[in-house]
Amino acid sequence: MSGLVGLFAFDSRWNVSRFLYFSLKGVQNRGQETAGLTVSDLSDMRSIRGVGLVEEVLKEREIEKLGGPIGIAAVSADKTVMPFTAKRLAMGFNGCMLDPKDDVQNLFSELSGGTGLGAGNGTGNGKGREIEEIAQVLERRQILGSLVGMGNDCLFAYRDPHGLRPLLKGNLGFDLALISSELGAMDTIGSDFFFDVEPGELCYFNKYGFEKERIKKENPRYCAFEYIYLSRPDNVWNGVHMEDVRYRIGQKMAQENPPDTNNSVVIAVPETARPFANGFSDEAGIPQRLGFESVGRQLRTAIIPSQFERMMGIQLKHNVIRSAVYGKKVYVLDDSVVRGNTMRNTVFWLRKRGAKEVHIRIGSPHLISPCRYGIEVPIRDELIAAHNSEEEIAKVIDADSFAYLSPESVVGCVGLPEKEMCMACMTGEYPFW
Repeated sequence: MSGLVGLFAFDSRWNVSRFLYFSLKGVQNRGQETAGLTVSDLSDMRSIRGVGLVEEVLKEREIEKLGGPIGIAAVSADKTVMPFTAKRLAMGFNGCMLDPKDDVQNLFSELSGGTGLGAGNGTGNGKGREIEEIAQVLERRQILGSLVGMGNDCLFAYRDPHGLRPLLKGNLGFDLALISSELGAMDTIGSDFFFDVEPGELCYFNKYGFEKERIKKENPRYCAFEYIYLSRPDNVWNGVHMEDVRYRIGQKMAQENPPDTNNSVVIAVPETARPFANGFSDEAGIPQRLGFESVGRQLRTAIIPSQFERMMGIQLKHNVIRSAVYGKKVYVLDDSVVRGNTMRNTVFWLRKRGAKEVHIRIGSPHLISPCRYGIEVPIRDELIAAHNSEEEIAKVIDADSFAYLSPESVVGCVGLPEKEMCMACMTGEYPFW
């Protein structure tokens, strides 16, 4: 999984490097392993890339050396350092190629060698040869996901014809256009959200203006896990507000498995489960308390690659607040359970800090299959739900009870037709291959 940002200033006096840096922090949730940005001054590209979080890789003294009105940036959840760069092309990618014989590097090579990017082919009405050449390359490929790319003097973005991943367009005044995976990237720099890039749509920017063209159209398949976990709560995708979805999920969890309201409290596992806890608390009539204090930097341990790093990440995530849980029946709200490492550790410390009972409620259905479409869900053998019932998982993690949300309820909470959603990691039914 990756987070993408692209910026294009129609006035060449702009320098977008700092805007890219702050926008990239708005998509940090989509990748914590690598970060990078590339900026063009209309004649040459310069890049900063490396392993680590945005603030670790992109240092102010190095950003100061970059200048230009066009740039792209990316974070990644694996060791793939992006953006990919060549002499006249840079590109960030979030997704996969459906053809197993194909890969992103082949796509990048074809875009780099098979188009006139950066060669100044635009015409006075903005309809240049470049957009047609890019469209022809993308139309030939079976892309599942989204991408942003740039030549020396242009920016382009594409969302696959099924719309699996988010891609949004915004404006900062009349001078600056922004493409990103998250609304938070726009909010960070004061940009206004303009529209979702449509499935199968190619957006293109050069000095003559903005052009968009829908080059493919297929049946939509939006990733359900985006709504539950991947996107930030402040994101809006396909007109659906993530916080609203997650609040409804919390309400539905309280309805599906009604809690004991006597001497009970609701706490959320920071940070993504807070909207779940809000809905659960309001629906059940149980007070919500701040049960954890975050410690160290925020890590998504489900997608950190090694077992050692995952366990270290768990210890750094949060510390139990004793007064919130002592002597209480504690209902813990979380967004997902992958391997069970984090939750077992959480239950242990809640009991050690005096919780009378610990009940776990999960805002997603069970994860039983790996994702084939670009999300770092582990192999089936590592997924605790693939081999254990809810009762068995409760025993494994030492909880008094444990419950997932049903797949049907997720669909209802998102509010989109089930046939338009990909839930392969929760059902094992893959819509593509």
